[in-house]
Amino acid sequence: MHFEISHDEHRDRYRRLQAAMANAEIDTLLSWSPENIYYLTGYDTLGYYYPQCLIASIDSDPALVVRHFESPNVEAQTWVTDYVGYLDHEDVAEVVAQVAAKFGTRIGTESQTWAVSPAIATGVAERLDGRVVAFNGLVEALRLVKSSAEIDLIRQSCRYTEAAMTAAFEASVPGATEDDVAAAVYHRMISAGSTYPSLAQFISSGPRTFMPHQTWSGRVLQPGDMLWFETGGSAGRYGSGLIRIGAVDEPPAQNRKVIERALGVVTETLEALMAAIKPGTTGAQVHHVGRAAIKAAGWGDVHRNRSGYSIGVSYPPDWGEGHIYSLQDLETRPLEAGMVFHLVPNVLIPDVAGVAISETVLITADGCEALTQFPREFMQYPRTT
Repeated sequence: MHFEISHDEHRDRYRRLQAAMANAEIDTLLSWSPENIYYLTGYDTLGYYYPQCLIASIDSDPALVVRHFESPNVEAQTWVTDYVGYLDHEDVAEVVAQVAAKFGTRIGTESQTWAVSPAIATGVAERLDGRVVAFNGLVEALRLVKSSAEIDLIRQSCRYTEAAMTAAFEASVPGATEDDVAAAVYHRMISAGSTYPSLAQFISSGPRTFMPHQTWSGRVLQPGDMLWFETGGSAGRYGSGLIRIGAVDEPPAQNRKVIERALGVVTETLEALMAAIKPGTTGAQVHHVGRAAIKAAGWGDVHRNRSGYSIGVSYPPDWGEGHIYSLQDLETRPLEAGMVFHLVPNVLIPDVAGVAISETVLITADGCEALTQFPREFMQYPRTT
């Protein structure tokens, strides 16, 4: 099954951006983020290591500035007809400034993005005689609540994510390496239909599982090793996430009891988060529910960072939208139906294991729906009959 976003939806998003620009009292917006550009136009390329800029206008269609080599992608993928392709020897700041000067005089630019260097941003501002001001979050605010077409893509992404998780555990047999597991994960996920994910799959074993954000290292799996897998596929650049833990055969007896206790705590915390996340509740309120659940279970106030993050359109280096909205302290914006989050309660036990159970969930009119579907049990492989 294949889903995609129509250009009618792209145009509607652009009209909503124009309304947001009017409210913000800017005539022109320079958008550099590949996610934002894709969201508004459908422009999709891994070539964003060269600068690209969408120039949105309050009273006209947008213009795109891209590397000349990428120009065919504009014609083939987007509804944008006004674009400029710069050559590699040209000054990108000069080209962007020349195009932006044709639009309004009150110019905002995205400044909280890794997608444009300070030197280029400064160069654009200098050439526009100081008319450029930092203006962040206009497109990102539109991205938070997903349309039905976006939700369809995230659901499809979840199927790829689940396929990858199944492959990870099936490959986790004594004598296999973490590299073998990674190969199985990517083969299964891509064979199922996933496009390239926006983040490496997290694959760790043994004592490495309590170290955050580790991935395959060539380590040989041994009987008794703990396993931590976090997988995430992509459908039309829309991602999802899923964390499960387990072991190769039986973990050491002295560890099994504490692991099972921790697994029970994070599972109960996940259920508490899912009960709390609903329209009208704030991110901080949901996060406090997660912190309180883990603390009440006797683990202390260890879950202080965040309890989850928005997920949607993504390009490497991250599959999440946590920079737009995370369930964390001081996040007072009310949640809305149509938002999608990856809930990530976890406990890290030094020298024993990392323990987590996560789900990608959709906020509905009266609560939430788990979009990922995978057993929440402790996964032991090889399976015994």
